[in-house]
Amino acid sequence: AIANDARTILPVSVLLQGEYGIEGVAASVPVLIGKNGIERIIELPLDDEEKEQMNYTCSVINDYIKRAYEL
Repeated sequence: AIANDARTILPVSVLLQGEYGIEGVAASVPVLIGKNGIERIIELPLDDEEKEQMNYTCSVINDYIKRAYEL
């Protein structure tokens, strides 16, 4: 996708900086990939249950990161 400047949407783990209301957690979300790598994060509309699941998943990731720093 990068080499051919495909400008395609793929699921990629990327640091969220406010997308989906989440900061500082790397999560797999749809992104537009082109010759410059990640060109933009595609923020899909989520219903309340999906938002809750996304927040829960990112909180679990954060907990594991905190535990790793404590080792």
